Amino acid sequence: MDENVNVVIADENISSLNFLTTVVEDLKNMLLVGACKDEKALIDILKKKEPDIVFLSRSLFENNRETGITEIANQFPEIQIVILSKKTEPGSKKSYLKLGASHFIQKPDLGQVASIQQFSSSIRAVAKSIIRRRTLKTTGRKAIASPKPVSGKNIPLGKKPNAVIPRGIKAVAIAISSGGPDALMEVIPYLPAVMEVPVLLVQHLPDFATPNLVKRIAKKSKIVIHAAVDGELVLPGKVYLAPGGEHMAIKKDDQGKLVIVINQDPPVNNVRPSADVMYASLAQYIGGPVLAVVMTGMGNDGLMGVSKLKEKACYCITQSAETCAVYGMPKMVDDAGMSDEVVPLRSIAKRIVEILKVSKSGGSKK
Repeated sequence: MDENVNVVIADENISSLNFLTTVVEDLKNMLLVGACKDEKALIDILKKKEPDIVFLSRSLFENNRETGITEIANQFPEIQIVILSKKTEPGSKKSYLKLGASHFIQKPDLGQVASIQQFSSSIRAVAKSIIRRRTLKTTGRKAIASPKPVSGKNIPLGKKPNAVIPRGIKAVAIAISSGGPDALMEVIPYLPAVMEVPVLLVQHLPDFATPNLVKRIAKKSKIVIHAAVDGELVLPGKVYLAPGGEHMAIKKDDQGKLVIVINQDPPVNNVRPSADVMYASLAQYIGGPVLAVVMTGMGNDGLMGVSKLKEKACYCITQSAETCAVYGMPKMVDDAGMSDEVVPLRSIAKRIVEILKVSKSGGSKK
């Protein structure tokens, strides 16, 4: 029996969406296969992914509650609809259940650990109910083993014909969002213990989720990974993860050495940390080419940053659509023609190592 429970999340607020994806990815037996911010995209995802559960923010259907929820319930009777709401007026839960929802869960107060824990327990209970039902059936729907692209044209895999690996790459910089924690487990643990350049990593996360992600990745990795600290030196052979809820950049100190900058400046692209902030600082201070890696995630964070890096010197690889939980951030870079190479998830670590080796030996030519 396959005990993976496939999940789609829909929330028009990107900060809330990132929080929800973090909760789901931290829970055993739950596999995020899609995320979106509007009703039209949701219908498309449900058709393609056929999840077991869809978590819907109540506000997504505030103006067309009856038709929206009822349409999903009628069109996808096998999918459990779970409504997530910040508020619970008298009778609201009952009204949603009548429309076809199977559960109604109140969103947590992000400032209260107990509230977050209760929310996670409620989400876990829904997943367990599905697993229990499967146990009672002799046959059941199979979980999706490899997420398919949510949208976007087919982008050929591999290096573009005119792509040139620059000589002397100074850093690897990874941008990732929805579906990231699981995807990173296919990348960071497969990097070597010794690397001649630093790795800077922006994963959209709330602040409370950073320590768990670091522990999870570090446990399986040979390379050192930690949450970046303001003012620390940027050294080769280390992975610097942007702390949740804060931007991470680099600058040169009074002695001309590269150091980490952590701040709480306003969100960029509706997110903090933002990959664009990291990429822009690298373009300004790194003093050489950068290997940019844009992976699964919703929105366009990373696009403008890669553009700035390209004005200097940058080789960019994007995660292939068929291996993304959400083909959003890589799609933006692909569509803008700034990806030098499209790589499946499980080949990204290998290609990082290979590209750095070519770069060290003099780079490649057209």
